[in-house]
Amino acid sequence: MATHANDNRPAEFDAALERYMPMVRALAVRYLPTGQREDVIQDVMLRALSCWRNFHGEYTPNGGFPSWLRWQLRAVISAHKTKKRVTIVYGDKADRAFRTASLAETQERSIAALDVLNRMTGRDGAVLLRRGMGFKLSDIGAEIGVSRERVRQIEEAGIAKLRAELRAAA
Repeated sequence: MATHANDNRPAEFDAALERYMPMVRALAVRYLPTGQREDVIQDVMLRALSCWRNFHGEYTPNGGFPSWLRWQLRAVISAHKTKKRVTIVYGDKADRAFRTASLAETQERSIAALDVLNRMTGRDGAVLLRRGMGFKLSDIGAEIGVSRERVRQIEEAGIAKLRAELRAAA
């Protein structure tokens, strides 16, 4: 049995994975909306490659590999359904600042916006980042040891600071 040098994964596993990817694509087309298909297919590949030791069977249609791959797809789809959606805009106050940061028209403006976002460090930056990832005020407060209201105030100050930096960079 031939193996790869990186993690001793059998070459037959990689060949079978490649051979059954059309099946995974067909199932993704059947069960997923257009915008999610490619992400899920890539995640199935990554999951299969990271969990290859969990497969105990032959790399043939009757050896269980297609079924094992379907279970990997099922697990990835389930994880995607429960994954929090990333929301960039926090509300009306931040709407313009984030639109400016994410939809910069020129390269120079994009670089300036990226520089501003990179300088958002400390508590303000951490709170804005977590809020952008969909965390609740109370969850963030519990993590950093402050009240929900204080997190809201830090978020508001961070948005104001971000706006000021974006104006100065423009």
